[in-house]
Amino acid sequence: MKEVRDAVKQMTNNRAADRSEICAEFVKYAPENVHDQIAMYLNNMFSQHIDINTGDGELVPLPKPPPKEKGPVENLRPITLLPIIRKILSKITLTRCKTKFDEYLPNTQHAYRDSKSTTDVIWAYKWMIAKAINQGFTLYITGIDMSSAFDTIDRSKLLEITKDIVDEDGQRMIRVLLSDTTLNVRVRGAETSSFESNIGTPQGDSISGPLFNIYLEYALKKVRLTMTTPQQPREHVYGVVDINNNIVIPEHQYAQQTGMPNECTYADDHDDITLIQQRQTVFSNMVKQVLEEENLFINESKTEHIVIKKDIRINEKWRLAKKLGYLLGDSEDIARRKQLACASMKSTKQLWTRKKQTKLSTKLKLYRTLVKSVLTYNLKTCGFTEYDRKKLDSFHRRQLKRMLGISWPHTIRTRRLTQSLCQ
Repeated sequence: MKEVRDAVKQMTNNRAADRSEICAEFVKYAPENVHDQIAMYLNNMFSQHIDINTGDGELVPLPKPPPKEKGPVENLRPITLLPIIRKILSKITLTRCKTKFDEYLPNTQHAYRDSKSTTDVIWAYKWMIAKAINQGFTLYITGIDMSSAFDTIDRSKLLEITKDIVDEDGQRMIRVLLSDTTLNVRVRGAETSSFESNIGTPQGDSISGPLFNIYLEYALKKVRLTMTTPQQPREHVYGVVDINNNIVIPEHQYAQQTGMPNECTYADDHDDITLIQQRQTVFSNMVKQVLEEENLFINESKTEHIVIKKDIRINEKWRLAKKLGYLLGDSEDIARRKQLACASMKSTKQLWTRKKQTKLSTKLKLYRTLVKSVLTYNLKTCGFTEYDRKKLDSFHRRQLKRMLGISWPHTIRTRRLTQSLCQ
């Protein structure tokens, strides 16, 4: 009973309803006897093998936001609407298995984990860049991205992997979530007939992302073993030359001395980090071959090869490299953030200029949600100069004045008003 109540409390409001027109709020704020009834249904499903249709889902394709062009299939994002009872079961399963999952995954995987986010990834890159520039060595980064990664997972193999990670009860719950799943597609209000879905992790589940992490880590372990075979250990193949002492240091030892991580991953965005240029080619060829054996396919058009080293600014092309929506160069990303914030403000112009006066408190909420969040995305990882800070502060104040419809000079009165709004 307690597990159901805890799972229901974690459900997010204002989400789409399932095919039965039941949304999360109906269950979340229902009397406790409703939660007890749900717990009884779930227990009967496992003890008496009663099917309660946890695998019926509805697929709704939505166009990706601009600048993606409307029309092509590749620019559609499929949204899966799953039964509420399944979402509750999924949250309970994740709560039971989360600790075991975290023990299996490396610290370099940052997606779908507590106390980890994109900020950790960006911060790691900022730290590595500062280290490489200050100590004068070169970093070679190979970034790979997979095509429809969540939709290509071999479910039978995933169950074999989780068998050695979670206990028997957790394994049974995962098996229920992965078996007997059907989908029907809804386009412009019309629905297709149902069809069986037997590959991939059912998207829309809270446990879908963590299960993908487990599957990807299993595949990446095979990549690491393939690149470091007993016949050819990595330290015998690759080495870093220490110019000062004129000796060759094994790569893994040099990485430990410099503190450089070998990998950085967020969901299906995986980066291999090395100090040896030749290893980029070896990794690119090896990872493609091994991942395909596990039914994971690399999108070669999105594969990136980044070289980070100190040079004259015009030659530092790594500054324009993008990681999780963030440019690695601080000043370059701040300039881009300003452009995106201006575009977001322009797209919502009618909110600020409408004839019917909008309350100041409402304007501020809209600005912080639609514009400021774009402007300040991961700015906490930036190494600000005093000049950059003043320019950003000035830009923020100009936007606030534009939001308020103030066109008169920046007097003491307007300065005090914008300062109070910036708090």
